[in-house]
Amino acid sequence: MSPARSLRPVLYLAHWAKRAVLDVSAALYLRVRIPELRAVDREISAVTGTRDRGYWKFVDLLRHLNRGRPAQITEMGSGRTSFVFAWYARHHGAAYEAFEQDAEWADLVNGIIQRRLGFRPVRHCLVQARPLGACFDADIAPDADF
Repeated sequence: MSPARSLRPVLYLAHWAKRAVLDVSAALYLRVRIPELRAVDREISAVTGTRDRGYWKFVDLLRHLNRGRPAQITEMGSGRTSFVFAWYARHHGAAYEAFEQDAEWADLVNGIIQRRLGFRPVRHCLVQARPLGACFDADIAPDADF
């Protein structure tokens, strides 16, 4: 076996070990900085009866948001990630709105965000069937960048 071939598994392992360390350190940083994330994840899990482990999705999404620094966020549908978008918007001066076709779910998500962050970004709007699929019956902000 050539020396270059024998190094391949070691380099691969080193790459993933480095990524794991970065992910864990980012998670620890965000856990200290944003204690609401686990509480929101538990609250949504209790309502839906699911255990999604959304906290790790929250960490990854916040990493992308911090990297891209969007000014206008538009979300199609609402749920666990809506709190992350709302948190980011509140703390970074970004605009955020979400569209949701289920009025009851929109109220539930808005209630969680209202209690924790003080605003209601989720709009209830109908979904229209189209020949190539379905879409929300609402206008998206022209300056949406995420």
